[in-house]
Amino acid sequence: MPQGVLLGVSLAATAASTAMSYVGARQQAKAAEQAAEYNAKVQEQEAVREEMESREERRRMRIQGKKTAAKQRVKMAQSGIVAESGSSLLAMAEEAMNQELAVSDAARASNIRAGHLREGAKMERFEGKSIAAGKRAEGRANLLSGASRMANQYYNR
Repeated sequence: MPQGVLLGVSLAATAASTAMSYVGARQQAKAAEQAAEYNAKVQEQEAVREEMESREERRRMRIQGKKTAAKQRVKMAQSGIVAESGSSLLAMAEEAMNQELAVSDAARASNIRAGHLREGAKMERFEGKSIAAGKRAEGRANLLSGASRMANQYYNR
């Protein structure tokens, strides 16, 4: 086979290999961004679910607190205690305050969990962009490397 044909085949193979490496790196970059976006959306949906469950839990806690207070009033009334003043009224007020404090604690814990999920979503997107940028740079480096190999093949024939 003539040397010119061999050089042409070698240059074509190097060009094809370089193009495939570049395209592969670009596809990896796109896949990294898509995966990160998917994971971020999952975490955002989890944050919304967390908030919805928290609202429902707090609603149920308040209902339970009202039921407990009503039962206490009934028991005091049955035993002849007047709950309009004195220590019985203070005890009921303290119980109501403790119940509302528990509801507030539950809300705070839920808000913290939802916040962590949202921050995780931001981090997913950031990581995806970082990985994609690295893959794009890798693709450009492959192009330069391939061009260098082709030039080397051409001049060293």
